[in-house]
Amino acid sequence: MPRVVLFRPPFRPFSRLSSRTLSRPLAAALAAALALSIGPGALAAGAAAEAVGPYAGVAVGASQFNVRDGRSPKLATDEHDRMARLYAGYQFEQFGVELGTTSYGTLRDSSRLGDATVRPALRGSDVYLAVTARLGLTENLSLTSRLGVARGRVSGRDPLPANDALAGRSTALLAGLGLSYRVSRDLSLTADLDLGHKLAPRVSANGLMLGLQVRF
Repeated sequence: MPRVVLFRPPFRPFSRLSSRTLSRPLAAALAAALALSIGPGALAAGAAAEAVGPYAGVAVGASQFNVRDGRSPKLATDEHDRMARLYAGYQFEQFGVELGTTSYGTLRDSSRLGDATVRPALRGSDVYLAVTARLGLTENLSLTSRLGVARGRVSGRDPLPANDALAGRSTALLAGLGLSYRVSRDLSLTADLDLGHKLAPRVSANGLMLGLQVRF
């Protein structure tokens, strides 16, 4: 039976893309960013050196859940929602370390279980620890990357049997790319793209976010 979408918000950055489609280009771009950040041209002419010290930030945006097919026939799904992230870290010139938490919003699903229709509504989230890298492109604009480990969770009332359950936990690699634009000495605007973050055995998530970052 074909999958039917219950509802999608008007902003759908991943509507025609999957984490499988983009995971290889993202990994290649991430590796290139990390390599450039430690190369001899890391601080290109005209690009200002990054400030050393603690920082914190907040970002909001759009998320897309990717659900691996199970044994129970799927009737409909709503894979898109809003997301938010809070994080803090310490910058060592080009490199840094970061701790954060992300809420990916609500995954709404509708599946057939025997003669009944079940509709779990579950929330996705994670806590992560990552190494960050920055490559100055201009005096105020930097390419950013993030690579670490995340502990994901999908929680809520899940009436599906254990072998089909969406709820659960997973520890997996976290990777992302972004841009940072320095508005002032201590304030930057950020844009981040995360792909394929595994939250539970059957659920992963993508995210596209805009945010603010403050240095102390």
